[in-house]
Amino acid sequence: MKKTILALIVISALLQWSFYKPANNLSGSKTGKELKWVKSFDDAKKIASRKEKPIFILFTGSDWCPPCKLLHKNLLENEQFIELANEKLILYKADSPRPRENMDAETIKKNNELKNLYKVRGFPTVVVVSPSGEELGRRVGFGYGGGIQSHLDMIEKALEKYKK
Repeated sequence: MKKTILALIVISALLQWSFYKPANNLSGSKTGKELKWVKSFDDAKKIASRKEKPIFILFTGSDWCPPCKLLHKNLLENEQFIELANEKLILYKADSPRPRENMDAETIKKNNELKNLYKVRGFPTVVVVSPSGEELGRRVGFGYGGGIQSHLDMIEKALEKYKK
């Protein structure tokens, strides 16, 4: 009987832990602020040059890639990231959804060229580049030993490199 009660307590604790969300939940923005994505990479380069900011390129399979979905939920909706990105970065999303019927051929072509240029081998990949296209930082994947903080650290290092 004691083993059964103990087992039920352990199972109950595990279930409660799996649904636990801390008070400072990092998965959603409480401020209602949104990220400002630029529609084309050419426009991102022009804006980055004018505003003297690096470009944050997100290579993603937004509708089919599980780590990409985790990155979106946990990083792109994180208030700290949103403030940092909107203040110090120009954002461009090089998406590769499936199926691609909803994307125009030119966007698909440009995103594939960018993937080749920056040697992207997997999703998600985040690359921070200067307005001229020089790579300043990179982070591949999401989870498994790296998450929000590893991405924020990479971005901070890229920003420092850009300032020099």
